[in-house]
Amino acid sequence: MQRPVTNNLLWLLLIGFGVCGFGFGVLSIASWSSFKRAEGLVSLHPDPDRPNELRLHVSFTRDLGVDGTVPFPLETLPVNARPGDRVPVLYDPNGKSAVVYSFRGVWGAPLAGAVLGFVFTGVGLALRSRMKTAERQYAQTA
Repeated sequence: MQRPVTNNLLWLLLIGFGVCGFGFGVLSIASWSSFKRAEGLVSLHPDPDRPNELRLHVSFTRDLGVDGTVPFPLETLPVNARPGDRVPVLYDPNGKSAVVYSFRGVWGAPLAGAVLGFVFTGVGLALRSRMKTAERQYAQTA
């Protein structure tokens, strides 16, 4: 009987990718903890690149009364958002970062990282278990 080929690097890499996915999810959620919440107003403004077109724009007021805008609001705005709607905004009080508070904008990437981390870790652990079982069976028959 031939000894099974064990590739410890493969299951180790899968578990490593899984841990990185979990870490990305946790760190992404932790980064939102310092952000503050404000109410934003959806409006239409001319697109700077295409003056004949209008695009959605989200403006809000920071704690100290300074006006701010959400960069690339279309990525995080709810699909049914219309001009005049009020939407929650998370912003960094020490920087210029801001995002419309929505599931996709705030929880999408961390959840995807955690799910991929779970999958990679599970596959890596299952592969390791199968390899160890095959090695034990080989040792018993040899």
